Amino acid sequence: MSLVPALRLFFGAALAALLLFGARSAEAQGLTISIAPTVERSLPLRNQNQKPLAINYQDCLRDNKLRFAVTLSAVPDSTLEVWVGASANCSDEVERETGGDCWRVYQQTPDRTIFDVEISPREVIAGIDNPDTHVTGSGSVADCEGGVGSGGANTLSFYFMLMEPDRVVAGPAIWDKGEYDVQRPPPPSGISSGVGENRVIIKWGSARSSDRSGYQFFCDPPPGGQSAAGGDAGDTDFTPLQALDSGLGGAGGTSGAGGTSGAGGFAGSSGSGAGGDAGEDGGGEGGTGAVPDAPEDNPNCPSSVLTVPNPPAAYRCGRAGENANEGEASSLVNDRPYAVAVAAIDSVGNVGPLSEIVCGTPRPVTDFFEAYREAGGDAGGGFCAMGHAPASGALVFVLGALVMWMVRRRRAR
Repeated sequence: MSLVPALRLFFGAALAALLLFGARSAEAQGLTISIAPTVERSLPLRNQNQKPLAINYQDCLRDNKLRFAVTLSAVPDSTLEVWVGASANCSDEVERETGGDCWRVYQQTPDRTIFDVEISPREVIAGIDNPDTHVTGSGSVADCEGGVGSGGANTLSFYFMLMEPDRVVAGPAIWDKGEYDVQRPPPPSGISSGVGENRVIIKWGSARSSDRSGYQFFCDPPPGGQSAAGGDAGDTDFTPLQALDSGLGGAGGTSGAGGTSGAGGFAGSSGSGAGGDAGEDGGGEGGTGAVPDAPEDNPNCPSSVLTVPNPPAAYRCGRAGENANEGEASSLVNDRPYAVAVAAIDSVGNVGPLSEIVCGTPRPVTDFFEAYREAGGDAGGGFCAMGHAPASGALVFVLGALVMWMVRRRRAR
């Protein structure tokens, strides 16, 4: 072959490649990508006061995906990729390279212009500590474990870009309202209990974390006399307890029973060992003191149920607000002994481990007029009406007390 035809062939191929590249570049420049402002979840949203779009511990465990509605101006030949970063600009190639602060959580070639993109929270959480080594699709339940802490929610931005192959050809469309917090809040300390009618009154000391939205109570046996066969604790608007990693800290000794409560009094727990703090390597040890036997008048305390990582939903027996330091475990049965524990709930709905266990037995509360009627009195309309029935000793005592109260009230006027 002569030199001239060869050169013609070479330049012809080069020109064709250049024209093809130019056509693709022109097409890429005309492509646009947008995401709808409303983001959804693959599972029902929790309450608004618990940041329903933030990724919490339970979202990660259940793979509760973030769902985005994406619109393209045309069906592309390029790949749609979603990158996540905390503070970096993920449209910058340097930030997407090894050693950068961005990681890819989604990669797919679209075959239409309008479609949904679902982002797995496990993919998001898996890349936080290892952005330069995380491989899309490798997120797992093991990545969800964030331990116990009170750091609060952290922000994230999601970058939607059309890539060809590592070059951005359209976008980014950015969602900068992402948040995550997979640390569960520590339980309150200084738990004590008192009793009322069909309820146990619970008090605790100052909260151990400012990142909280409320408290949840658990009772053994479950409230209302129902059986222990409970469903997933996620049946209500509060996030359920999930498995606790034993490496986060040792379990404390089982709490013994406090002193018997007087009327309106509170009996503190006397646990024989406190749970150890989690070290940097996650290795605190629990207390090793002797565990006292359960008292005969309360066979449910200490409780074997409230020491397991995930008590069923049936054992939930009350809740309190974020600024509370007391509450009521309600719908209980009088004269039945109960073990009660408290868990904190943080601002994104994470439910923490249970507190130490306290004990209480609801008792009927009899006020003055209940005692009067039970003694044979017939009260109505705010005054006493005496019948002809013979007065018992108890009735005479109650009537005497009533007369004295009325005399004092009249003198006070």
